[in-house]
Amino acid sequence: MEQNFSKDNTVKDKKTTPLYIHIIKYIVLVIVLYFVYKAFDYNWDEIKSFKWSLNYWLLLLSITTHLITLGMFSKVWCILMKGFGFTVSFPHAFKISYIANLGRYLPGRIWPVFGMAYLAKKIGIDEQYSVTSWVVVQLFAIPSAFLVG
Repeated sequence: MEQNFSKDNTVKDKKTTPLYIHIIKYIVLVIVLYFVYKAFDYNWDEIKSFKWSLNYWLLLLSITTHLITLGMFSKVWCILMKGFGFTVSFPHAFKISYIANLGRYLPGRIWPVFGMAYLAKKIGIDEQYSVTSWVVVQLFAIPSAFLVG
């Protein structure tokens, strides 16, 4: 489901995704799952023999901290976009932030920016605004990260 901004810059939902796009997505998903399966199959003896230990409280704390941080980033992005004249709901901002941040796991450091620009464009926000908002967020995030350690 795609979203576009109406004349008053609020998000409106519309369904216009062609069938072939869905087919391509499923084909890519099957290919990715195949390679994941092959990696597990190739390394299964090592996986099986590894001594697994998991601290569930630390895992829960990690997930909670991650979601709070992502929620704060999403709220800041909503406020920044409001400054550019767009009203983005928190759920849309959270979805864009979450999916775009998955690009951190791809080689190269620019993929989260491209992801955010692409996803924001799908809801009618021009790339110049989404990329500029990302730069503004980084101007505050990087010094804060140095202070925290």
